[in-house]
Amino acid sequence: MVKKLLSYEYTPIIALLILCLTIGVFTAKDFGESIDEPEIFNYADYCFRAYQYIFHPQELNPFPTVINYYGPAYFMIADASSKMIKL
Repeated sequence: MVKKLLSYEYTPIIALLILCLTIGVFTAKDFGESIDEPEIFNYADYCFRAYQYIFHPQELNPFPTVINYYGPAYFMIADASSKMIKL
């Protein structure tokens, strides 16, 4: 059984992935929220609210940070899916 497992062509890759996962679990202690995550969710809410101004965009105040240079689609999907999970 062991000989057959060691002869498998993907064994080195699987062993390397298991090693990396083990190192990651024991060295990284905090997998919490990143520093910019609250701002990202605020930006996603801002983007959803922006659709109210589709016919008069000049009335929409700009988002106050540089994060508005990033595309909002990913943030909006993450925000909507996290709200669905919280239900």
